[in-house]
Order: sequence, then structure tokens, then C-alpha cells
Amino acid sequence: MASAPLILVVQHAEPEAMGLVEPLCRELGIAWHLCRPYAGEAVPPATQPYDGVVVLGGPMNVDETERYPFLAGEIKLLQQAYRRQLPTLGICLGAQLMAKAAGAAVTKGPSAEVGWFPIRLTDAGRQDPLLTGLPEELMTFHWHEDTYALPAKAVHLASSAQYPQQVFRLGPAAVALQCHVEVTPELVERWAGDTSSHDPAPLRAGIAQHGEAVAHTGRTVLTRFLQTVVAWHDAHTD
Repeated sequence: MASAPLILVVQHAEPEAMGLVEPLCRELGIAWHLCRPYAGEAVPPATQPYDGVVVLGGPMNVDETERYPFLAGEIKLLQQAYRRQLPTLGICLGAQLMAKAAGAAVTKGPSAEVGWFPIRLTDAGRQDPLLTGLPEELMTFHWHEDTYALPAKAVHLASSAQYPQQVFRLGPAAVALQCHVEVTPELVERWAGDTSSHDPAPLRAGIAQHGEAVAHTGRTVLTRFLQTVVAWHDAHTD
């Protein structure tokens, strides 16, 4: 019996869970190894048996390696994934770590971008395999205050009013998204309940107003990414 595709999912905090990634993996027959370095678990290398890597968001900054030594291990993981051209997806902090791993600077943004805000696709974004066919302007959910420079050789795919860097592709297999395409209503409700620095009312109100459209975008983008994982697995399985 052939083995199922397997992805490595790196989680940085208990509330920042897999969200839509989990049910979509089940639908596509993809297994996952959830690595929780914040709980003391070692970050593995991006080698076999993994057919893909997903790095989720988190409350830390990419340069806080003294406080969170595992971040340095994640940067090495991503660099290995780049070299293998392994399907790789970074979300929020994951996107910032991808930029850092590719040699780009990660800095504080102009102000915190927290809540429901649209992103606009570039010409390249409208033609990208993960984004093609989606509206030019997409409502998405955000929770970040850091940004990054576009890495050398990366393709800029989307921006928002506050943050020019929202989505980029690096090579044939790696995509970074500053916005949270994985969110579910349950995740947004949990984050809104946990915050003391942001007004939870508009976060909760946006679930009814924007949740369905955001979930459609998330399912589309994540399904397309996970399909590349299946294709990688099939191409590299004897």
C-alpha cells in the first residue's frame, strides 16, 4: 500500500492552530506532523519523509532568536526546503521567516494591521497558480505588525493599503502569505477573546460580514497548495 503524502506543520503558539489546513489535509489524504517548538519539540530538517512544509503564525519576531532559539532552526529548515524545491507555505510569522531565510530584512511595519482588510493582487498574482481566478481584490484576515522586504528573485503577488508586502512566491514551490488564509470563525473568535490590546468587537463582527468570503479564499489557496504537495509526493515516490 502506497504511503500518504506527509507535511511538516510548524506551530508557534497554542492558539495559532492549523485552522483550515487540517480538514483540507483530511480531504486530500495528506498526513501531517505537527511540530510545536514553543513546547520544546525539536525542529526537524526539511528532508524525507516530508513532502511539504507549512509554517504558521505566532506572536514572536523573527529576530528574537535569543528568547526563541528554535527560530534559527526554522530558518535553516526553510533554507533546506528552498534547496529541495519542496512545497512550502508560510503564514504571517511563517511568511516573515521565509523572507528572512531568503536573505531579506524583516522590520516593524507602519502600524499594526489587525482585523479584516482587503489585499490586491498584482499582475503576477492574478496569474499565479495559487491565486488565478480569484478576484483582484480579496478580503482577508490580518494580525501582524512586522513586515519584510521582497526577497531577491521573489515574485510580488499581493499588497494591502498599509503593507505593500502581503504575498510572494519564491521559486516554483514556495509561497509566503502575510495574511491569515487558514482562519476559521472559531480561530478568530478565540483570538478576539484572548486579546487585550485590540478591540474584539470589530474582529467578531467581521466573522458574519466577511467570514464566508475569507473561508472561500482560504480553501481555494490552501487546496491548491496542498495539491502541489500531493504532486510532489507522487513524483518522488517509487
